[in-house]
Amino acid sequence: MSISGKFKQIKTFADIVVSPKTLVVFDIDDTVIGYKEFSHTYFGDRLQHYKERYDCSKMILDFALDDWITKVKTGTPFHMDKNGYTRLINTIHETDSHYMFMTARNPLFRDTTEDHLEKIGIINRQVHYLAGANKGEFLKNIIKKYPQYDKLIFIDDMEKNLNDLHLAFGNKIDLYHFVKKYSI
Repeated sequence: MSISGKFKQIKTFADIVVSPKTLVVFDIDDTVIGYKEFSHTYFGDRLQHYKERYDCSKMILDFALDDWITKVKTGTPFHMDKNGYTRLINTIHETDSHYMFMTARNPLFRDTTEDHLEKIGIINRQVHYLAGANKGEFLKNIIKKYPQYDKLIFIDDMEKNLNDLHLAFGNKIDLYHFVKKYSI
């Protein structure tokens, strides 16, 4: 099921409108961080590669994930939209709002993630590691800790995650589909 009418496509974070008292949640991979050594399609390409060779879904996922982790650990991160991000963070501060990051990455991958965020200039941050859990259900639990915010924004490059958030929150969340892609 696609919810393409339920979210706004953006190529820069500067297009996001933040009202006062808003909680803004960023995805990390292919939304904030890209890698010079491989494109945004790498993980999907690896899944397809293993699907053509093996029958076991868990094994296919594990192999593709291992390949992706190896690439990321040795990869050179870059900021997907540094100027737009800086403008958005300034707006968040000016509107008495708050931001955080939420990633499907495993918490065991924390050191690499923190290092890569620092390398692209993101220093003060709060990151939630989901280890592949549903982002919609996870965020439902997280926002209980932030009753002071009146509005919720979520930014991600993957429609699946946006679908999960829409199913969890309906129209009580502003969803932004980050569509700026890169190739190597």
